Amino acid sequence: MKKAVFFKPLKTGLQILLLLTITGFYLGIGSVKVASAEETAVINLTASPPNDDFDHPALIDNITYVATQDTTGASPTPSSPTSDDPDAIYPCSTVTGDRSLNAGGYSVWYTYTPPEKQSISLDTLDSTYDTYIAVFTGTRGALNLVKCDDDTFEALTSELSFTALQGTTYYIEIASYSGTTGFPREISPAGTLQFHAYITTTSVTIGTNLMGKYYVPQGSSIRRSYAGIDSGPVQINNTVNIPIIAAMRAVWILNGQYSSYSELMGLPKEQLSTDYYFPWYNNNATTLLDEQFRFANVDTTATTVEVSVGTQVLGTYPLGPGQSLRKSFAVDNGPIRIRSLDGKKIIAAMRAVWILNGQYSSYSELMGLPKEQLSTDYYFPWYNNAATSVLDEQLRFGAP
Repeated sequence: MKKAVFFKPLKTGLQILLLLTITGFYLGIGSVKVASAEETAVINLTASPPNDDFDHPALIDNITYVATQDTTGASPTPSSPTSDDPDAIYPCSTVTGDRSLNAGGYSVWYTYTPPEKQSISLDTLDSTYDTYIAVFTGTRGALNLVKCDDDTFEALTSELSFTALQGTTYYIEIASYSGTTGFPREISPAGTLQFHAYITTTSVTIGTNLMGKYYVPQGSSIRRSYAGIDSGPVQINNTVNIPIIAAMRAVWILNGQYSSYSELMGLPKEQLSTDYYFPWYNNNATTLLDEQFRFANVDTTATTVEVSVGTQVLGTYPLGPGQSLRKSFAVDNGPIRIRSLDGKKIIAAMRAVWILNGQYSSYSELMGLPKEQLSTDYYFPWYNNAATSVLDEQLRFGAP
């Protein structure tokens, strides 16, 4: 519940300012000197911010935009309910547009026009006063509310995210909340605003932890690594519903040198399944090969995963939402099946490390094939087992 902060009416403040002006004298723009029998005090009159009015918004010109400004000099409140200043309404109300509600004041404005469809996150975290954020499209006097936020769960600052459409101009209002209704308003004080805007299109989540949000322009790509992380599942999500592509690259390091390389294509969400197959698994020759199955629950509720080879069940494992496991078995056989016993979506892969002279020397990973993609017919672009001194290639196939 907000606690309203009440101050003397604006009229009283203007009277005091007038008295100070008459009894003192100006030292220059932005200050007033007041004569006193005991001391001489200088009272700073904060200048109006350049983005005080809707018609002069500050331009968001970076994918990570940070602005710090003193809003105490912003216009405190509209003078009447007929004003075309958006401050005359409280946009976060479920009755948006009712000008009798407790609208704010001391507003400052920002604007942004995305060159393509983007996800935008805004916040006033670490600001020193009670704020709200409102996002509009349209023109002055005819604005359309896109989204609004008053309080975060932790404090009286604000944060929101929305999907911005290509070529649409958005106007962002940051205002001080008022605990009163009617006109003239009695406005909560302004203060130091910390405004942050993050323009993103893609997020990366590992397990249940958001690792980062990134702006990836169309026709471009980026690469990211996360030190100290050993977990799963990994989700790379386009936050504005534009198709993307994703893969994971791994380089094995032996004695301080890169010794082998592997790359695994991400599985599209439309191909996630409850049931995966592998043609073969070998973890019997442990002096030469270390193979592990890695599987994860990508559903929002718990599941139980079963691993089997042929008709033999190797184990069952409970998995919470966003949880993953790795398991090895003393098996040299196939096919392998990894499935959810209660119909929840999972993902499964097989990792293999080749051991040379007692040291792990090369690395590979194979994604399990969803049961929906099982076929009667498979293709490979090439096969080479002619250079047997440098390459040993085998085909492995099974009947699940």
